[in-house]
Amino acid sequence: MPVVVTRARATLGPRLALLERCELELRERSATATTMRGGFVPGRIEILGKHVDYAGGRSVVCAVDRGIAFAATARDDPVVRVFDAVRGETREAPLEAGSSASSPDWGTYVVTVARRVARDFPTTLSGVDVAIASDLPAASGLSSSSALLIATFLALAATNGWFDDTPLGNTLRGSAIALAEYLAAVESGRAYAGLAAADGVGTLGGSQDHTAILCSARDGVSRFEFLPTRHLGDVELPSSLTFAVAMSGVHAAKTADARELYNRASQAVSEIVRIWQEQTRNRTIKSLLRAVEARGVAAVRAAIRMGQSDAFSAEELLRRLDHFMIELELHDAAARALGEQDWGAFAEVAARSQRSAEELLGNQVPETIELVRMALAEGALAASAFGAGFGGSVWALVESSSAHAIVDTWREAYGKAFPDAASRSTFFLSRPWDAAHYIA
Repeated sequence: MPVVVTRARATLGPRLALLERCELELRERSATATTMRGGFVPGRIEILGKHVDYAGGRSVVCAVDRGIAFAATARDDPVVRVFDAVRGETREAPLEAGSSASSPDWGTYVVTVARRVARDFPTTLSGVDVAIASDLPAASGLSSSSALLIATFLALAATNGWFDDTPLGNTLRGSAIALAEYLAAVESGRAYAGLAAADGVGTLGGSQDHTAILCSARDGVSRFEFLPTRHLGDVELPSSLTFAVAMSGVHAAKTADARELYNRASQAVSEIVRIWQEQTRNRTIKSLLRAVEARGVAAVRAAIRMGQSDAFSAEELLRRLDHFMIELELHDAAARALGEQDWGAFAEVAARSQRSAEELLGNQVPETIELVRMALAEGALAASAFGAGFGGSVWALVESSSAHAIVDTWREAYGKAFPDAASRSTFFLSRPWDAAHYIA
């Protein structure tokens, strides 16, 4: 995969206004803003692969043309200060390994990056002032939180020369996949490449979001396998098709009860792997996918039935395994359908994934379930909910010629059915877009 590239300002199109807003904010707020480095970090659509990345599964993803623009300039002291030019808010954190978040909001992501970078790069670091501006709905399932974390890191990397040719800096500069895996470890607090675990943001996710944001192909959908991350290929999306996205207005914030529900899905996978290791006396295999590949899914089911868990019933773990196996099977079917442009077969894949999320994963809400149904009723070729769940968004694959009309009637139908949630909803169209990049 390519490293983070630099693109011309003109490639931002309508998003150029976001970058210019960041640059203006930085000039007004930072005393050192004589030399700036800008960039854009997109959101992403999870087309297929619900809650599989931390299990070693496979996903189909693409970036969207909405996201976070940023402008950054070096500081004379070891502080990371981030200005939100849209909300008029500021968060800052010292570049210190032991720093802690002062509030349970978006500042947590700034602090998490600052303290992990300070620990993982034993060099003299320059602080950074960063102005951000986003048109990506927050807590929408479009990975706005991971995009913020990535933007903060890219600002630090730019102002620190990718960390003075340190071994880790060279690795991350040379591979977008390695960078995605590292930043996923930063967010979750997991260990990476011999570096010990540390405090993350409190969620136990994988690297799908970071991989989609950093490694997606423009005008195409990309397939990845995780633990470790492997790029399985890209499929160009015909120009006659585009994605319509409906953010439900039910915020999928990974805080409080929603975070516990999200983490429980991840913890169930970890528990299956622990039980499998215990029953087989094999601790060398550390992902659910590798356990299934080693002895087959029947052996994993048998281990679950024979094992003991204080936190989960055998039935709950078996449902979690069944969901993972369905998503794994659907990935191969999706790859065939996309390659052959068989949109009927692709629609059935999406429908089965949605049913599995509703019935087995249990992370859907009435609003997202109905948004899928409504999109298909309005003429979408395929549709499914995506993201962490318990709120969030729905994608619909639509013909470009009728896209605006479909979105209009989709929005209207949703407004009638769920007026309260619809008042907070966002609908937009996007072709698969560029991965995160710097701007010349």
